[in-house]
Amino acid sequence: MSDETQQPVPEPRDESDDEGRVFSIRNFAIVTGAVVVMILLVVGIAAIFLQFFMPGRPQPASQPPEPRLQVNPSEDIQSLRATASAQLDSSGWVNRDAGIAHIPIERAMQIIAQAGEGAAMTTTGGTPQPAASPEEAGQRVFEQLGCSGCHTDTSTNVAPTLHGLFGEQVTLASGETVTADEDYLRQSIIQPEAQIVEGYQPIMPSFEGRLSDSQLSDLIAYIQSLSTP
Repeated sequence: MSDETQQPVPEPRDESDDEGRVFSIRNFAIVTGAVVVMILLVVGIAAIFLQFFMPGRPQPASQPPEPRLQVNPSEDIQSLRATASAQLDSSGWVNRDAGIAHIPIERAMQIIAQAGEGAAMTTTGGTPQPAASPEEAGQRVFEQLGCSGCHTDTSTNVAPTLHGLFGEQVTLASGETVTADEDYLRQSIIQPEAQIVEGYQPIMPSFEGRLSDSQLSDLIAYIQSLSTP
């Protein structure tokens, strides 16, 4: 025998074991990938369901229908008062085709005061003419004071229309309902802030001390005529 130590001879490598390990890793990767994909699909479907089908989800912002709540009432009423004051203190056309214009309210008061109560008969070209009816005289006062600038043929956000008002029921801001009779019209002209119509701001000026009794009566007669067929 030789003195040299015999080295162990390595056994031949089994390639089938390597292939088995590679196959196991591949299967594990495939299964893991499939699980991840399934989790992502489940999360996506759940998110879609929560977004579109669950109650109480936030709705897209949109403007509510009219009438809307006031965001800043103090600024709104100041804007309305500024608009009304500018109209009462300015001149302009109300109806150019009909030749109706409005002038500053102070100037209108001066004209009415200078005109006085008027005579029972007027003279045009030497021919006596009958005095105007209360309705006609009231219409002149209505136009001279610039009332037609706010009280138009239809209601606006500034003031309600006077057409068809007389004798009707009016709902006030307090919730009370009153009849638009002569007493109501008289107080609305002299003390407009006493009975504010529902939906409107107290921007109408008071005409107390600015109209004579006959002018006030004529103005009421004209408003009453707007409700007469």
